[in-house]
Amino acid sequence: MEQESKIRKSNGKSAVDARTSMKTMKFRTEEQRLLQSILTQKDALVKSLIFISGVRGTGKSMLVKTVLDGLPVPSTLVDCTVADTENAVASRIFSLLRHIDDDFSKASEGLTCRKLFDLRKFLRLFAVQKISTLIVVLDGFEMVEKWAFVWSELLKLQKFCLPALKFVVTSRSSVCLLAGTSYNFDDPMQIHLGKYNKDQLIDLVTGIFRCRSDVDAPFVRNYCDLIVDSFGPVTSDVRELRAYAQRYYPQYCAKVSKDVPVSQTEKLWRHILPHLRAELQFGHTKGFEEKARMEADIKSLPLHLRFLIVAGFFCSYNSSSMDAKMLSKRHDPGKKRAPHTGIKKKTTEKRLTMLGPQSFSFDRVYSGLRFLMEDVASGISPMQVQCSVRRLCDMELFVRVGHEDNLDYPKYKCRCSKEYVEQIAASIGLELNRYLKELQQ
Repeated sequence: MEQESKIRKSNGKSAVDARTSMKTMKFRTEEQRLLQSILTQKDALVKSLIFISGVRGTGKSMLVKTVLDGLPVPSTLVDCTVADTENAVASRIFSLLRHIDDDFSKASEGLTCRKLFDLRKFLRLFAVQKISTLIVVLDGFEMVEKWAFVWSELLKLQKFCLPALKFVVTSRSSVCLLAGTSYNFDDPMQIHLGKYNKDQLIDLVTGIFRCRSDVDAPFVRNYCDLIVDSFGPVTSDVRELRAYAQRYYPQYCAKVSKDVPVSQTEKLWRHILPHLRAELQFGHTKGFEEKARMEADIKSLPLHLRFLIVAGFFCSYNSSSMDAKMLSKRHDPGKKRAPHTGIKKKTTEKRLTMLGPQSFSFDRVYSGLRFLMEDVASGISPMQVQCSVRRLCDMELFVRVGHEDNLDYPKYKCRCSKEYVEQIAASIGLELNRYLKELQQ
């Protein structure tokens, strides 16, 4: 969704309505002050690219929107989860330019902008003179299709046509995401948003009840504390925690009576415990394959995603010592070495059957994917694979393990069952058991 700042036109000039006071975002005061100072400075030495990173639910989009609402400069926010093509990004910038420059709007009347190349051509023909600063926010930029090419075109637009253009990029990835482009650019200003701690999550979740006059503050805080304790290990997204708090609050209050006063939190909590247990069991740990099938059928999944699921399954159920054999072109599955003692076999079976899928690094699954797709496509880049891995995590087919703030060396697990992966492998012409050496039927 695009959110453009309100424009005030007076005396033949365009300006942006500036609010007298800017809202303060809770627990992000320093980051908000830093971002505001960067975007308002007009010095040529100030960075024209700001990269905001952080895991899901840390307030990246809200931080940018809060700052932009109080700035006296024209800006536009491009939601890349919806506007995920070059055409959509170019049309957003083109629309903003027509709003803030009357001459450009009249000269480009009736024209359509489908590519960033077209936008550069229009700007050369119809020079934009009145813009001192223009801010374009790319929210969730890793979701853009062919993002490396789009980013190169945006940098050319900034260098040759609009020097006053400033980019604010928000992403769950690190700044290395932008390093995959062939176009050179200066190092961006990086702002990383860490995860909220428990007390901060409780305070943010409690905020949705403060506007209600029929609630008791200690009672609500105890309830939100229990919600964060229950769902905190599963998700740290403030939006999800607030949704859970709103969903189960009527059931939590239903048992309040003379026999069970509001002070007896344990009894009230015991009433909704079965509902929370079912939510945790079926909403997050079970049914993830059914959810993926609802979102996309196996045959409708992109080809590289199917190969990536198979590669991730191999990494989860094959030990790292088997990678050399799997990646060897001369490996013949019919040849077997002399059997070892049964101790190692029993240990392996115990590890795979009792401990479940093992974690693997990105480098390992990337090398496996390159091997499997060698005959199909050889030009896939590590950045494209990173975006695909995040998409599988959103579909709950992969799960990220370890600390979420560790952006440099993440590890993952494949949560798919063998039957599901066998169907995917059959759709791409692979024999699963040929490469799966430690989980044979």
